[in-house]
Amino acid sequence: MPIAHSGLRKIQDAKVKLPLSNTLGFLLGRGWWAASSHGQVRHGLILRRMDTADSQGAAGARYRRPYAVPERLDLLRGPSSGTVRLPSYLDWSGNAVYDLDAPGRVVDLYRAVLIEAASPQDLYAYLDERVLRRLWALLWLPAQLRRAWEQRFPVLAEISRVTATA
Repeated sequence: MPIAHSGLRKIQDAKVKLPLSNTLGFLLGRGWWAASSHGQVRHGLILRRMDTADSQGAAGARYRRPYAVPERLDLLRGPSSGTVRLPSYLDWSGNAVYDLDAPGRVVDLYRAVLIEAASPQDLYAYLDERVLRRLWALLWLPAQLRRAWEQRFPVLAEISRVTATA
């Protein structure tokens, strides 16, 4: 059954024999929404690119995901050592237990929480200001998220600047 929505493009007579999970993973991973039936992409497939127009109306500006940013860094008083288990809405990898005394795992936890936090309360519960400052330059984060945090907290922008010039 076709999905009606303004701005959607219908792909005519598409017959691609791929498992549905591979197709959806490929399409959704690139910002596409897909609708299909019977485990294959076929006639009736509808795709929508998650592009939006920029302020000038030009095509190509990307969808902007909202990220949680705290009011103040000193409110980040989460654990700084020990073991932490993240709830599934923050880490659905199946490996949601983090040893904060293991350098690689603390970086993974901070990245997961920063990217997936639904509200500042998630940040307050799992992040610590001192640890965040220490890790900031090491964290691989989406540019939009890093920009939001650095605009709110110039001290983080300074950490990034100093680290980039070192």
